[in-house]
Amino acid sequence: MKMTESRKKAYSIVEGSPIPTFVLDKAHRVIHWNKSLQELTGILAEKIIGTKEQWRAFYDHERPIMADLILDGAVEKIETYYAGKFRPASLVGGYEALDFFPRLGKTGKWLFFTAAPLFDEQGAVWGTVTTIQDVTDLKRIETELKDREARYRLLAENATDLIWTADLQLRLTYMSPSVERLLGYTAEEAMAMPLQSFLPSSSYQQALSVLNDELSKVTAVPIGRTTMLELQIHRKDGTAIWTETNATWLRHDDGRISGILGVTRDIAERKKIEDELRKSEEKFRLLTENVNDVIWIRDLDLKVTYVSRAVEKIMGYTPEEEMTHTTDQIMTPESYQRISQMLAEAMAREKAGEVVQEPYIIDVEVICKDGSTRWLEVSMNWLRNAEGRAEGIIGISRDVSERKQVELELRRAEELADQANQAKSQFLANVSHEIRTPMNGVLGMVELLKTTRLDDEQLDYVNTIQGSAESLLEIINDILDISKIEAGRMKLRAEGFDLADCLDEVKGILEYSAANKGLVFTVHYNAPRRVIGDKTRIRQILMNLVGNAIKFTEKGGITVRADYQPQAGHFRIAVSDTGIGIPENQQKIIFESFRQVDGGVSRKYEGTGLGLTIAKNMTELMGGHIELESREGRGTTFTVVLPLPVGAEDDVTEERMTPAVQSPVSGAYVMVAEDNPASLKLMETFLKKRGCHVDTAGSGQEVLDKLRRRRYHVVFMDISMPAPDGYETTRIIRDPDSPVLDHDVPIVAMTAYALAGDREKCLRAGMNDYLAKPINSDRLDEILARIPT
Repeated sequence: MKMTESRKKAYSIVEGSPIPTFVLDKAHRVIHWNKSLQELTGILAEKIIGTKEQWRAFYDHERPIMADLILDGAVEKIETYYAGKFRPASLVGGYEALDFFPRLGKTGKWLFFTAAPLFDEQGAVWGTVTTIQDVTDLKRIETELKDREARYRLLAENATDLIWTADLQLRLTYMSPSVERLLGYTAEEAMAMPLQSFLPSSSYQQALSVLNDELSKVTAVPIGRTTMLELQIHRKDGTAIWTETNATWLRHDDGRISGILGVTRDIAERKKIEDELRKSEEKFRLLTENVNDVIWIRDLDLKVTYVSRAVEKIMGYTPEEEMTHTTDQIMTPESYQRISQMLAEAMAREKAGEVVQEPYIIDVEVICKDGSTRWLEVSMNWLRNAEGRAEGIIGISRDVSERKQVELELRRAEELADQANQAKSQFLANVSHEIRTPMNGVLGMVELLKTTRLDDEQLDYVNTIQGSAESLLEIINDILDISKIEAGRMKLRAEGFDLADCLDEVKGILEYSAANKGLVFTVHYNAPRRVIGDKTRIRQILMNLVGNAIKFTEKGGITVRADYQPQAGHFRIAVSDTGIGIPENQQKIIFESFRQVDGGVSRKYEGTGLGLTIAKNMTELMGGHIELESREGRGTTFTVVLPLPVGAEDDVTEERMTPAVQSPVSGAYVMVAEDNPASLKLMETFLKKRGCHVDTAGSGQEVLDKLRRRRYHVVFMDISMPAPDGYETTRIIRDPDSPVLDHDVPIVAMTAYALAGDREKCLRAGMNDYLAKPINSDRLDEILARIPT
């Protein structure tokens, strides 16, 4: 049975998930039981998959679990089995629950699980998926928190400082017993009194002002931040004392403010000896010591004059230790060099009289006390005196190690993706190579067969075989082009040529196919003729687009129109047809590899779906792009936009074939080194028909053995031969210390590899020429004509 996309997706999620997960089918059978669930329950997948005994993992007797109830549509029974423990989940038709399972682990486990139906493409339920989270530790923490709350209450009841809470209307809701020592009131008396009865008017207004100010910016301050107030408070005996109160917001679970928690202490003695400077320093200390970032100050010699306590949490050094370090001692060399350069530039700007208001921001890697490193985002600005001159630097350092780790993992993921892409491209090239080798035998033998005496029926059969084989070769070449592009090996030429002639060549090749379907094929050229670019690849792009247009058009015609936009320097070549058109929801995918609009098993139009991909990628390699306009049933227009330089008359490069030196090959001694029987037979037949004496070898060692016994006019060397391969065999032949008779014997590489650079690799290995498979007899004659006999 063909697996649906929804099931594939579900299976993929289950197999790769670190979360304990199992899947039931419609018949309540376990069909997936992932590794994480095996580790949680101790039940191996092979012991339970295919059974209906999923209950065994959780209960000591048979009973339905939540997934079973969802499958049966009996959600009303969930209350029976999970009363007070479940609720609907965010997944469609799903439920989640929290329950304790005493038979799991040594002392039982608390599990939070979610069960939801799985739907196929028609919306029908075909199974359920259940995910499980072990929350035993969370429950333990919850219990510990309750215990801690009790301990904190005990501490509050016995603290010397006054601990209190109030609602947002400043009504007291709790007072610790220490209020009696501090103010003379019992806790019950104090809680029954309004707050203003404790405070002079000025202190009360101060408290209200701070409260309103903090409340207005509560969303911008970190949770847990405290606010310190120094207030005068009236005691029961009428005297007033100075107190310091540290207050913080109390919040609901959803983050909303619910009230205030305060700790108040008597500071009467301290107030007697404090001055205004101490007050300002205390405010600064409270600000810096209650944030997680490191706040620091340096003088203009970069000596640390202050650092907040957060440095100990991040780097392990106490503030006192940190103040003894120089910048180069706490940073990696690369970071020290970068921040030194930044500071030097900043000081130069300052000396030049440039007043910089915005902070300098840089990421640096610091060395912690334990020898590890962490990444900090450092934001710095000048500390200025009353005259505006810089007299130091104040900075904030924030730990961004997690962000840096994410960035590193993203880079690694990109590298892995690139490696996977390279592997895919190499795979395509290898597959193409393996197909080209037998194709060499097919096309070669067909060519030989056509030289024999055939009747009309036989010749028709042979032509059909040849046409089919050449079509297959075109597909192979398309795959090779894709692999070249994706591997970054596609090289473009920059040569002068006549673009109008290029379009005429495309028309000349494809006009016959259009005429056979009764289509009108017209070309309109309204642009400079001479351009600089890669004529071969531009022709390939247009061949693909026009070929597609003919394939998908049954009546009407094909129009190619070329225009030039002088301001942008762009040539626009539009290929329009009156064919079937492309549905709007398919237009985004047609440029993907192996994708076609008519993609079904019984599709009408043949092809690999690579033509448009190749056209798009080659266009983009040239710095251009392809535009698409299409209406279903009305036709399609592909417009190739290329930034081609306009060339002069003498820029056009004429393609000339260097005439081969016609020398007789009859009687030449030739060795063919090939381990593929069909390719070997083909080459042997080709060469014997040309009057050559042919000797064969099936391995590199056999080649070397025969070259030690006689001389040859030429060796045709398959590069992928065994023991050793063609490259190594050539190296040995060219080695003047090897025992072969002729170290300079001409060697022609034979290979089914056709990627850019393969020819150059063969020549660098010491070979004289290169013959790509499938072997063409004309190309073979050209090579033989250059061999001295």
